[in-house]
Amino acid sequence: MRNLINQESFPEKLIANKNPGIECANFFSMHKVPFTLAPKKENIYEHKSFLHVKNTLLFGISSGEKLLQITGETGSGKTLLINDVLSSIDHHHYPIKILNPKISPKDLLSQIIDEFGRPYPMDATIEQLMRLLRFTLFDHYTKTDANILVWIDDAQLLSKNTLIIIEKVSSWSTPNRTLLQFILSGSNALNETLKQQALSSLKNNIRFSDTLNNLEKSEIQDYVKSCIQAIDKNDAPQFTPKALSVLYKKSGGNPSRVNILAYKALLFAYGKGRRTITHQYVNHAFKECEVKTRKYGNKWLMAVGIAACANIVIGIVLFEGFL
Repeated sequence: MRNLINQESFPEKLIANKNPGIECANFFSMHKVPFTLAPKKENIYEHKSFLHVKNTLLFGISSGEKLLQITGETGSGKTLLINDVLSSIDHHHYPIKILNPKISPKDLLSQIIDEFGRPYPMDATIEQLMRLLRFTLFDHYTKTDANILVWIDDAQLLSKNTLIIIEKVSSWSTPNRTLLQFILSGSNALNETLKQQALSSLKNNIRFSDTLNNLEKSEIQDYVKSCIQAIDKNDAPQFTPKALSVLYKKSGGNPSRVNILAYKALLFAYGKGRRTITHQYVNHAFKECEVKTRKYGNKWLMAVGIAACANIVIGIVLFEGFL
């Protein structure tokens, strides 16, 4: 560790600060710090690929497609996009979210049945649960036109047997409709998972499939600006053009990585009492992330919580210094 601390170079409130996020926001005349990992619906930035995949998904759902697939690298915003779509579809659709991709075939069927409040024996077999689910769905459609839409996130982790059950259940239909619609979302590894010979029928029945790509370089400025203006319409703080260029290069345009690096660069600038975020702050944020990635593995950058990073970053700024 370099020079421990020169207390004369930092304001007393910064040294004593226990909540750097709030103090940082106040410093930039904002009520909270931007670049959150879960923006509100009205603050979502619909970049080119986001809008394309969203329209694909909306069209597939409205067309009654039984199987839809959305892939993209971790942090590209798949979960955000699908939640956005599900919150906007009308009352003719009833979404069921399956957020445990390691679910067994039996538990998958049970969870869907549970949504209808149907009782079943705890020791019911898969065959019994499938018969009950099919009866329940037919009964449901005698009472309402609301399509049942099952979304499974991180679907690349689903077992082969669970995927086979999904293929069987998704084939159920009446002359007028599919009984269940499935959205399978996951990393690009989902494509490899579906290449298994036993899943060829499932793969062939997925007619609507799209990939959510990262931000393009030309979109990084508008993305950063939208994140800031979602918090404060005065468009402060300011990222220099070179800072934006480095931010894109170091993040690859991945929205989650952009958010993490931009947030940490913002905190570094605050620690130095600067209101303009330069490329040096972005570079230092990236280097600090690299250290954590090497120490804890490649998943660290995506798994780290922004709020948890705040105290680490401020500690580095105060006790080590840079530039």
